[in-house]
Amino acid sequence: PASKPQMQPKPPKSGSSGLQGIADIVFSKMIIMFGICIGLLLAWIGKIITVFTSEIAYQAGSVLVFTGLVGMGFVLLGGGLLNKNIDKTIKLGMIVAAGILIAFAMMQTFSFNIPYYGDIFS
Repeated sequence: PASKPQMQPKPPKSGSSGLQGIADIVFSKMIIMFGICIGLLLAWIGKIITVFTSEIAYQAGSVLVFTGLVGMGFVLLGGGLLNKNIDKTIKLGMIVAAGILIAFAMMQTFSFNIPYYGDIFS
């Protein structure tokens, strides 16, 4: 008589694969898209608020724009670095876009008080 194949026990998962599963969930494609939408919404609302003439409204709007841009940058950066289910070319694009967004937000924030002296060559 033929013997039944015995089931081999599955090897225990290592801690790194468990963390990778969590990273894949936290930076899933839907979460990344949701984070980008929220970041765009914050930046858009912040840009609208900066139109107002009061200094407090301008500062509040600038904070929202900064938060939106940096938030989108970190969502893209995390997804590009940690999600293993995304194509490598798309991941590279996400990382580059994240760097651009974060750099742009930093330039907008830290060049806030630089005085403008007009055209140097005029």
